[in-house]
Amino acid sequence: LLFTVCILFVSCSSDTVKILKGAYSFNQKQYSHAISMFNDVNETSTKEKNKDVQDYSLYDLGTVYAVLDENQAALEKYSQIKEGASERVQFSSFYNAGVIYHKTGDYDTAVEYFKKALEIDSTSLEAKINLELSIAQAEVDAKNNQSDVLPAQEEQSDSQDLEKEVESPAPSFAISNLTSSQSG
Repeated sequence: LLFTVCILFVSCSSDTVKILKGAYSFNQKQYSHAISMFNDVNETSTKEKNKDVQDYSLYDLGTVYAVLDENQAALEKYSQIKEGASERVQFSSFYNAGVIYHKTGDYDTAVEYFKKALEIDSTSLEAKINLELSIAQAEVDAKNNQSDVLPAQEEQSDSQDLEKEVESPAPSFAISNLTSSQSG
């Protein structure tokens, strides 16, 4: 099977083999091994200035980190993927970043990333659904934030009234059916 896949890649470089091994490990839920393989490929491709392979390794690393709920690490890897990457890598990176931002309650940023993903692939039903869910949640949060803010008074009689703030944050709502693409 590995040989057949390598034939499709025209040349079966060691980086290609490591990406395939990392993808296999990812699918087997052997995340530490997958990270090791993808990190090796990232280091090699950086030294050899092979941007295409580097973009794939960064995407794969980000995806493993996202599955492990290491959101900052995942977002860092996705952000390192440059504009010249393949459309599939760019789309998937933007989409997965949108999922992470939605899950962490940053709905406005999630909206931005789902829009970026849809600029690349406007046919993605999952990205459209998640964009709508994020927009709706951002609106709910905005309404909740507005109700928490007290109106300013023009005249304040004593120093206690100079600063009236609502201390409690707006409640966050989780959308349990948020779709996410996970690939390795």
